[in-house]
Amino acid sequence: MIIKNRLSCLYESMYIALKIINFDYYFEAITSPLGFAIEANIKSRGWILCGQSDLDYFEPKFNMGIKSEWEIIKSIDLKKILRTELKLKPVIIDTEPLFIDYYHHIGVGIGMPHTITILDYNETQNSVLIYDKLSPNTMDKNKEGFFWISLEVFNKAFENRLYFLKYQLSSTDLNWEKEFFELIKQSYINMRKTVSREFINMQALGIEGIKTFSETIRYFDPNYYDDSLTIWLFTNRIPIYIAQSVLGNRYIFTKAFEKTFHNRQFNFIDETILALKEVMQKWVNLRKTFIKTGNGELNFENLADELLEIAYTEEKLSFTLENFYMSNCK
Repeated sequence: MIIKNRLSCLYESMYIALKIINFDYYFEAITSPLGFAIEANIKSRGWILCGQSDLDYFEPKFNMGIKSEWEIIKSIDLKKILRTELKLKPVIIDTEPLFIDYYHHIGVGIGMPHTITILDYNETQNSVLIYDKLSPNTMDKNKEGFFWISLEVFNKAFENRLYFLKYQLSSTDLNWEKEFFELIKQSYINMRKTVSREFINMQALGIEGIKTFSETIRYFDPNYYDDSLTIWLFTNRIPIYIAQSVLGNRYIFTKAFEKTFHNRQFNFIDETILALKEVMQKWVNLRKTFIKTGNGELNFENLADELLEIAYTEEKLSFTLENFYMSNCK
């Protein structure tokens, strides 16, 4: 099952950490319910699209008994943590990517959340073995994506922001099937969320958010059609958000659904899988449409219409998930 590059950085960090410590339910643990949010300030064009895992970034919600919370620390605290925590499990931190020199900063904004996984620490050389999904491919790293780097590289980033993810694994008996049913319920609740109209230009959620995004595109100022920021947004930033956050959220959820209910005697399994895959294909197509629109091959009206079609398909999916839940959850 291909997982890498389908997850937000935090959930990918947790996925890697759980695999390294041989946690049996690493895939189930990082499965999020479906969700969607759009922040689309038309004037600034500071647009952000995300799925549910990114919405939960600052209050992470993992499954299978994993409890976690972010803790603000200083660089000196991190070294103490590395000496102790790494004996038990990988260390996960969040820091300010804008101040890390090896990133391609065209895609990094100030205050953007970003997680790095630390797997080993050489105190003598003040260096760490890390996994960082934003690191460029030109870096000298092995096929697993791990590489050694001096902690000094992160000094400026750590001065601006440094969080440590405190996470622990429960030893209690857990029922994944029961837990996943609750993720299904939360999915159709998430997609039907609404916000007050006075806040909708700041952040809109779920199906309402997709419709708001369509409206934003439909009434987009023609003077912005061909400028460099719009072209970059449509051909780079938004397609990345769709692939890794929105589509990634749906990909992991769909795989979890297939794995959980494979060869089980439940009502509407095939119909639900079909609806999930239909939604995924719509997002795959939308990603391509954004790129073509940015390159001038399609017009903004077509893009707005395609977003409305996705809203309609997501709405159908929400009722399919509710039907599955109500028919099978005892």
